Amino acid sequence: MENYINKIYARTDNVGVVTKIFSEAFEQPLASDIVIDANNTDRHGAQRHSVKDDNGIYNYCIVNGVLVARDKTNDTKQLQLQQLRNRRQSECFVVINRGQLWYDTLTAEQKSELNSWYKAWLDVTATAVVPTRPSWIL
Repeated sequence: MENYINKIYARTDNVGVVTKIFSEAFEQPLASDIVIDANNTDRHGAQRHSVKDDNGIYNYCIVNGVLVARDKTNDTKQLQLQQLRNRRQSECFVVINRGQLWYDTLTAEQKSELNSWYKAWLDVTATAVVPTRPSWIL
């Protein structure tokens, strides 16, 4: 059986982050795509490269025409902030947006505690501290 060369290409976004890796065995490259392996003989050789990690963060970039691992320090911080925003949405906003009928059942002390909890959630991306939910909130 004859070995065919199936070059592996990387496609990047406008800042050089690799958003796709593929073999010419399955797709025709664009003029802007970059060859990262010109001697590949495995039709599925592109699968050796995971474009994203388990958190959905891109693994590679192209530097001077070469595939390199990305520094994910800033991405990891952004991921943590997004996770806090998601928690705020699911844990806080569903309570805060219950409506006037629910608010009318609260005592002045509960309203004050709810207001403090809400403000702490609004500040969560600055403080990185998840507020403790008042025990009376069901």
